[in-house]
Amino acid sequence: MVNLGLCSHDNFGHDARSAADDNGMPTIRIVTVPAQEYYKHRITKEEVKPIAVDTIPSVIEALMRPLTAQEANPKPKQTKMPQTVKMTAESYDLAVEKFNQSFLDNHWVMGYP
Repeated sequence: MVNLGLCSHDNFGHDARSAADDNGMPTIRIVTVPAQEYYKHRITKEEVKPIAVDTIPSVIEALMRPLTAQEANPKPKQTKMPQTVKMTAESYDLAVEKFNQSFLDNHWVMGYP
């Protein structure tokens, strides 16, 4: 079975690849459409239709091409689970304050705990 992603345009190809990897599909075949053409002609269906039609052969080719060994047996992404952060204090309010301060001290957020 071939997994296929269709990216709205080539400027987001990297984002599509990164999202596929993050979601356990590192070998998904991604077809893009030319950004310059897509953005200029996406105003009406009539204008964008030729771009879609021109993309169909790439979609068909991506679906019909035999799987490579890597595509047939993708390696699962190894992720390291973060440690649990546990905060204790004399009261809930103090624990929340301690929690927020810990995030700020460790630069785990952008200043908005």
